[in-house]
Amino acid sequence: MNTGKIRVAVATDDGITSNVYFGRASRFVLAEIDGDKISRKGEILTENKPHSTEQSGCNGHDREYIEGLVKKLSECSYLIVRHIGNFPFRILKSNGINVLEQTGDIDELLSRMSAYVSRA
Repeated sequence: MNTGKIRVAVATDDGITSNVYFGRASRFVLAEIDGDKISRKGEILTENKPHSTEQSGCNGHDREYIEGLVKKLSECSYLIVRHIGNFPFRILKSNGINVLEQTGDIDELLSRMSAYVSRA
């Protein structure tokens, strides 16, 4: 049973649902899970930079932009996102951030995450 605080980020474009691909999120809702207590801790706004039309070696992702997002999320243990490509997934994973592809209401997803981590 996990008794420590866990920080979670959720990719969103409306602040209500996990409904967007990682690189296209306009913001990330930040939350902290402490046992069965869930509290929102704010948001990280992004530049919402579109995929490049030029080949960047990252399937259209701007490497600097993705690495900047990962740095902003560095205090999080988990990221919930509708979908994520291999390149950003690998960068997040190498920085200790676990990625879960889920869609739906953010509060419901955080509640399920709380139940999940309490069993871990």
